[in-house]
Amino acid sequence: MNEILNNLEEALSILQNAPATDSKAALALYLKKRAPTLPSDVISVALDSYLLRPKAIQKLGTWAKDGYFTSSLLPQASRLALATYRARFFSGCKHVLEIGTGTGSDTAALARTAQKVTTIEQDPIRAALAIHNIQLQGLSNVEVLRGTVEEIIATLPLSEFDGLFADPARRTKEGVRIKDASLYSPSLESLLNLNINGVCAIKVSPGLFLDTVPSGWRRQFLGYEDQCLEQTLWKDVQIDDSSVMLVDSGEHWSPGRSDTTGIIYPKQLHKYLYEAHGAINRSLHLSQFFSERSICRLDNDVTYGTSDQRIAISSLLTRYTVVESFPYSKKVLQRALASLKWTARTEFKKRAFSEDIEKIRQSMDLPKHHHTGLFGTVFLFRWRGVNWVALGIRDDD
Repeated sequence: MNEILNNLEEALSILQNAPATDSKAALALYLKKRAPTLPSDVISVALDSYLLRPKAIQKLGTWAKDGYFTSSLLPQASRLALATYRARFFSGCKHVLEIGTGTGSDTAALARTAQKVTTIEQDPIRAALAIHNIQLQGLSNVEVLRGTVEEIIATLPLSEFDGLFADPARRTKEGVRIKDASLYSPSLESLLNLNINGVCAIKVSPGLFLDTVPSGWRRQFLGYEDQCLEQTLWKDVQIDDSSVMLVDSGEHWSPGRSDTTGIIYPKQLHKYLYEAHGAINRSLHLSQFFSERSICRLDNDVTYGTSDQRIAISSLLTRYTVVESFPYSKKVLQRALASLKWTARTEFKKRAFSEDIEKIRQSMDLPKHHHTGLFGTVFLFRWRGVNWVALGIRDDD
C-alpha cells in the first residue's frame, strides 16, 4: 500500500513540471522517460489524477486538488453535497459498514457523522487512492479492508454495525453502465439481504425503478441543479417511498395518495408549457405531480404539461410561455425560428421523438448569438399520433 502511494506521489511530482497539455499520450511519454521503472497501472492512475483534478475539485471540494482519481471512479463518486446529505442520516451511528469505497468521497462524509467507518475495497490500487483521499481530509476514524465483499463479510460480526452504506459498481471495466441490478458488483439482491440493524442505504442508478422493494425499504431520487443524479434505497429512515430531494435547493416532494387514474389528456396545447425536474420524472409519479398543480400532462409518453394558468414555479417546476406550436415540419420550423429571430443559443429538447435532434438543430442554421440576441426553447415530442413542435420562452418571473 505504501509503495503504491509513494509511486503515485513520485509520478505526480514529475507531472507538475510537464508542458501544459491535455494529451494523455504526450504526458505518458513525458512520465515514462523520467521514471521508466514506474508500474504501468501507477502511471495510468497518475495521469488520470493529473488530468481529472480540476473536475474533481468542482465535484468533491477543494481537498481534491491533491487527490488521486481514475477515469472510471470519478464519474461514480458522489458529489460533496449529495454525500453530505446522505451522511446526515447516519448521525449518531457508532460503527458504519461501507461496501464499495471508490474515491472515498462517501466514506469521508460518513466519517464526519459516525464514530467509525469500516469500508471494503477489493482493488489494492483503489484502496490506496481512497486511503490517501481520506487522510487528505484529516480523518482518522476509517478502516479500509482489502478483499472481496463476500470474503470479508463472512469474517465480520455484522451485529457490531448499526449502519450500512453500499455503493456497488454499476459500470464495467470499460466504463459501460450496467442496467441490470443483478449484475452490480456486489449484486443489489445480496446487499438488500445483508442483516444489519440500523440505518441502511444503497446507491443505485437513478434510471433503475424497482417495481417492488422489500418490506421496510424506500426509494429516494436525488437531484442537483437540473439533473437527477442518484437514487438511494433507504431502510430504517423516515422518508416516503419514491420521494424526491433536490440537494442544492433543499426542495423536496413526496407522492401522496391522490387518485390519478382518471387523467384526461388535453386536446390542445395551452398558453403555458411546464417541465418537471428530472428527479420527478425518474420517480414515475409525474402525472400525480402535475395533477396536484392543476397541470394537464400532454401524454403518458411525454413528460411535459400544459395549462392556461400561470402556475407557481420552483426548483421542481419550470414554466415556458408558448409562442407557437404546430405539427413538425423542418421547413415550417425553420421559417418560425427565422421569424422569431432566435439565435444559436436556442435550446432543443425532445421527448418520444424519433428523429435526431442534433441533426435538426444543425439544419436550422441559426445565427451566432450576441448579447442582444433572442433565443428560446424548441420542444419536439410525439403527441396525438404525430411529431409535434412547441416554441417556448422560459418564464421565470
